[in-house]
Amino acid sequence: MTVRKIIEQAVITLDGQISTPQDWLPTRWAGEFEQLSRDLLFSVDALLYGRVSYRDTCRRPRRSRRG
Repeated sequence: MTVRKIIEQAVITLDGQISTPQDWLPTRWAGEFEQLSRDLLFSVDALLYGRVSYRDTCRRPRRSRRG
């Protein structure tokens, strides 16, 4: 049996805001965070979502992968 790593990625402000990063993140860390997220996304074998995150992700239109 192969043991795999679980990598957790969270976006949180210093004052603890985590609920709506899409509202505040683009104005503060847009290009750098987007690239780091893309690099992580395409470097893993599987994604583990919670119920709400999975539902919300499935509702969004798919974007093409940019290299």
